[in-house]
Amino acid sequence: GAWRITGLLSQKAYGMKATKNARGGGWNMGQVNSFLDHVYSWGGQNITVESVDVVIFRVMHGWMQIDEITRDRVVEAAELANKLLGAKTTIFITVPHTNNVKTNEILEKAWKVNEMIWDVAKNWHLNHSTTMLVMDYATFSNHIIWANARYIGYNVSEPLTASQEVFQTEGPTFLQERLVGHVWGP
Repeated sequence: GAWRITGLLSQKAYGMKATKNARGGGWNMGQVNSFLDHVYSWGGQNITVESVDVVIFRVMHGWMQIDEITRDRVVEAAELANKLLGAKTTIFITVPHTNNVKTNEILEKAWKVNEMIWDVAKNWHLNHSTTMLVMDYATFSNHIIWANARYIGYNVSEPLTASQEVFQTEGPTFLQERLVGHVWGP
């Protein structure tokens, strides 16, 4: 099943309005229980879920301001996933370049958020008995964007051999070009 929270799972948002298409990220125990009480048929028996194996968090930049995406929020979301749903593994999807990245300052902060997510995951096992993984959607997206940029004539590096440093050096120039003299995004 899927459960969309626009502001990472947090204790502060408990009891707030649970809206899937608005800022805030509110949630309630009814949403939690719909997962834990789910019954499915397997081998002729009805089985109640009771806990989930994995929770995947898409870090919702755009629904959250970039400065709201902090180490504490990532840690809290993963810990609550374990506490509320029994998740033994959490996966965090890195923040890609999107229409919500409207300035070079936000672009640089998004890169720092992704570095922070990787750092939390790398050190997670030191203080937790659960597993944290990272799905590097930002790098995947960069490869696609760079390949397309080369195809349409931009002078950028070959994406499959580009390092994060290359993306960070070349990105602010051509990724933000759409903003020069234009109004962009919602």
